[in-house]
Amino acid sequence: MKQKTLLALFLPFLFIALIACSGAVKGKAGMGSMALLKAMPGDLPMIFWADATKAFALEPLSKNFSQKPDRKPSKDDFEALMTKAGIDPKKDLYGVLAGASGAPDDKNVQMLLLLNLKYDAQRLKKALREADATDKPQETSYNGKTLFLIKDTSPRTEKGENPLMALAFVDPWILAVGSENRVKQAIDLSKGKGASAAKEARFKPYLSKINPKSLFWGVALWEKIPLPKELSGAKGPQDFNLSSLKGIYGYVDHENATLKGEITLISSDEGWNKKVSELLTAGKALLSLGGNKEASSLLDSLTIVKEKDGTKLLFAVPEETLKKMKDFQPPQGLPGMFKGKPDFAPPPPPQPEEGVQRGEL
Repeated sequence: MKQKTLLALFLPFLFIALIACSGAVKGKAGMGSMALLKAMPGDLPMIFWADATKAFALEPLSKNFSQKPDRKPSKDDFEALMTKAGIDPKKDLYGVLAGASGAPDDKNVQMLLLLNLKYDAQRLKKALREADATDKPQETSYNGKTLFLIKDTSPRTEKGENPLMALAFVDPWILAVGSENRVKQAIDLSKGKGASAAKEARFKPYLSKINPKSLFWGVALWEKIPLPKELSGAKGPQDFNLSSLKGIYGYVDHENATLKGEITLISSDEGWNKKVSELLTAGKALLSLGGNKEASSLLDSLTIVKEKDGTKLLFAVPEETLKKMKDFQPPQGLPGMFKGKPDFAPPPPPQPEEGVQRGEL
């Protein structure tokens, strides 16, 4: 009898412990990038985070976002859909975690957006069902979650039918948007099934060096990203190329009216790192010749550090400096930076005023 009583008392705690250890994702307002990372597939080589709350607090973005567009949004615009669903991104969006695979010019590129968002699921479903579009969203379900398949109507340069974009209600605080198979992966991961980026060994060394609570952070590992031909074959001084670049990671944050952060170019080739450091230092010196006080202040805030596993750029730029940079014009033609013809032409000689002959005083 005592054993049954003890078992009855113990089972609820066992059940809670199993849920806590299952790896399931539990959403909440402002849940942060590391929590969302548990629903991001680990085989995506590029992952980026943006803290929407911090971003909308920045004066330039807040001002631009508050301005009404010149045109009225069409009925099938994303903006119109959000309005119909009662979602105000400036108030209801807390953060966005994005993952992608494939080069930007790859027709098979796949992507996934995880939105930490306050939304009314029933109202959003109704807005999607009543969308005034040529191709109505297909409503289905996957692993117990509602899934909408929406035809991508964005312009395409290559031939072929546009792929379907998927939208899933992963959690009361999480929406997943992107390629259908990636969205389904996110649903599986939200229930603790599959390998997430949070447990991916390739990402761990870099995620440990970023600030997860920053305004923006990103990691892109090149080994699974086919570089565009223009970049993979690009050459500079002494046949410098991108073959030794294995990836890039870094973060940007906003604190005390200053944008600060660091960006690291990943490479274990010490000779390549040395060339990169020298090239960046030379470029910094050449750009400072523009004679612009704000530009010089910005460049002074940039520190280039050659490390064993890459080249790091550290910066801390006051907002006032960025505001004054809008009229900055870099010096034309940086000699010796890259091979090939310069992409500018010298200005034409001044023409005489009307009615005045050349040589006249």
